[in-house]
Parts: sequence; C-alpha cells; structure tokens
Amino acid sequence: MAAVGRCKKCGAILKAESKLCKTCIAKGFSKTVIAISVSILLIALASVAIDGLRDHFEKRRVEKKSQEIARKAEMERQDFIKDAERNYQEMISLYRNEKYNQTRYLYDQFKKYDYLEYKDVRDYEKKIAISKLEFKASYLRESEAAKKYKTYLELLKIDPENKQYTNKAFYYKNLSDEQERLERITAERKKREIARIENLYGEKPKNSAWDGTVYCIERYIESIAKDPDSLVFEKWSGPELVEKEGWIVLCQFRGKNGFGGYTRETKMFTIRHGNVMSIKDI
Repeated sequence: MAAVGRCKKCGAILKAESKLCKTCIAKGFSKTVIAISVSILLIALASVAIDGLRDHFEKRRVEKKSQEIARKAEMERQDFIKDAERNYQEMISLYRNEKYNQTRYLYDQFKKYDYLEYKDVRDYEKKIAISKLEFKASYLRESEAAKKYKTYLELLKIDPENKQYTNKAFYYKNLSDEQERLERITAERKKREIARIENLYGEKPKNSAWDGTVYCIERYIESIAKDPDSLVFEKWSGPELVEKEGWIVLCQFRGKNGFGGYTRETKMFTIRHGNVMSIKDI
C-alpha cells in the first residue's frame, strides 16, 4: 500500500488518510486521560477543602454562641448573688404566707445558681415539701381517708421520726379500710336492689340520646293511632320507678284525630319489662 502522507508531529509515514500516526494518537489520548484525572482530583481536593472550611467556621460559630450563652448565664448568676439577701427575704415572706409554689421557684433559683449554702436556704427544700403536703392533708375531707393516708405516708418519707405523722397515718389507714368496707356493703346492697327491681319491673327504660324518645311507648302509640304518620312527639320525661306499679314515663304528642284535625295529648305510661301496661290522661 502506497504512503499517503506524513504524521504532523513525528513525521512518520502514514499509510491511511490521517493527520497523526497511531503512536502519536495513543500518546495524546493518554495525556488527555491524565489531564482529566488531575482535574477531577483537584476538584475533589477543592471540595474537601471547602467542606473543611465550612465545618471550621460552623464550629467557631457554635463555640462563640456557647461562650455567649455561658457569659450571659454567669452575668445572671452574679446579678442573682448580688441580690441574694433580697431574694432570701422574699422567699421567707412567701413561705410564711403559704405561697409554696412561689417559694419553691425562688429556692430553685438559688439551686440553679449554685448558691444553696446562703444562710439556711438549703433547709427550705424540706420545709416547702412538708408544708405543701400538710396543706394538702388539711384540705382533704374525712371521707377521703385513703388520700389522707397516702399524704401522711409521703410526709413520713420526708420526716420518718415524726410521731404525729405516724399517728395520723395509722388513724387514716384504719378509717380508709372501714370506708372501703362500707362502700363494698353499699355497692352490694345497690346491686341486690337493682336485681330486685329488674326482676319485678324489668330494666329501666332509656330515653333516646337524640330526641328523648322511649321506643316501647312510641311503638305502642303508633300501634293505636288513627294516623301513625301524622304523629309528632313533643316532650318526654325520664323514667321514674313507682313501687308496685313500674316505670312511669310522661309523653306529650299530637296527631290527627278521626275528623282529620290535630289534637295534642299528654299521657302517663306505666312500663314493665319493656311493655306498656297502662295509660292515664294527664
């Protein structure tokens, strides 16, 4: 095959139409690959450097903010300590006036600023806890013996040697047990009474939550009405038990009479076991 030209870079004879020989083309490709790889590496290094700078500045910002918070906290602490006597006197005044939640707030301020050693501040944690529980016990009724008993148990945890708390806890424990016994007896009596009533008269009828309807009466009136579709139920009473009769319900309603006109009636219904047993005009 005849030569058709020479390589523009090295001058080698070319046997096909091309500006460069295969050797020069391969060298050029290698240089291009190397250049691209170097560029990618430089971009990656730049990205790492930028991320490092961002992290550095973010860390500096967080540290600066933390230092500012710490500085403000220390300034607040110093201000509180300067006013320690005034805060102490205010705490005592609040405690004497039985404002225990506010007293506790000031105590917590002394604790927050690590100044509990000021005079007898540390003692007020126990004083406040005891006073709040005593206040609670004083307002509980005698009928709440179980709650009073638990309150005195809490007081005994704070002051185990207090004989008054011991005696009160013992007294209200016995009273609580007696109240529970009586409640069980009352509940059992109520249960027997309900069973007796339901055996004689059936379950207590229920008024509809929607419009107060007692369904067994509604069905009964519809069954005897001349024009059931014209019935309008206006008022219902709640069921009341009358011994030897049954459940009594009052109902006011209106509907068409035999002449096509409307009449309004109020009647008293006696119910037993879900059935209307008698009707009286009111």
